[in-house]
Amino acid sequence: AVEQGSMVFYSPDAEGVRDGKPRPPLKAGCVIETAVIYKAMSFEEIKKEVEIIHEELSLDFDRFENIQVVNRQALKNIFQGKLLGYGEAIYISTAKAVHSIVIYSPLESQENERCSQEFDKFLETVSIQ
Repeated sequence: AVEQGSMVFYSPDAEGVRDGKPRPPLKAGCVIETAVIYKAMSFEEIKKEVEIIHEELSLDFDRFENIQVVNRQALKNIFQGKLLGYGEAIYISTAKAVHSIVIYSPLESQENERCSQEFDKFLETVSIQ
């Protein structure tokens, strides 16, 4: 699979725990990362791939659910752990690719709640052609 089109959006207050750089785990703010994986995959295949990656990260929490995003079926993954902080990932599968959109936020519940709300607003603007 080839991953392309990666884009990262930072809130103005985004600050990482390590080196102060705005990458997970975060001390403050929110980071949204998008990517396209050029490989057709079912939600079950996506889930297995994500579980393999997360297995190495010793997460405290890792949950999957099926949802709707812009009138499309999607797989949502909510996770949290010391190495990544709190995150929510959305995977939308098309005939030729998987579109992933992930938000990272600090483990602090007020911050991740704020980021989750911003993520929901962002998802309302998503369009996949």
